[in-house]
Amino acid sequence: MLLLVVATALMGLADLLLTLTYVRTVGMAEANPLARWLMQFNSVGLVVAFKLASMAICSGLILWKRRSRSAEIGAWVCLLVMALLTARWVWFIGAFSSLAQEVGVAALEMDPNFVRLGE
Repeated sequence: MLLLVVATALMGLADLLLTLTYVRTVGMAEANPLARWLMQFNSVGLVVAFKLASMAICSGLILWKRRSRSAEIGAWVCLLVMALLTARWVWFIGAFSSLAQEVGVAALEMDPNFVRLGE
């Protein structure tokens, strides 16, 4: 169970790092409406705090209830979701880097979920 939680947390940290890299430079389309709402406050610290707090709460609950069947199912679901998100990042980075930066950003900016954070 611990291995599932650690693997999920590592993918979550990678997601956070990639999200911050893109929203602080060229911007990106954020699919999570809560994260997108938080980003409107233009605070990197707020985004980091939200991500770390949500990861800590979820990981803590799973580990606390680790002997229950529902916690094990939850841990596997979290791992699957993060693996899919990681695969989406791999696709996004490949697609984004294959376009000229101006064309990629222009295409993303037409997305209503597009966000960018300032320094």
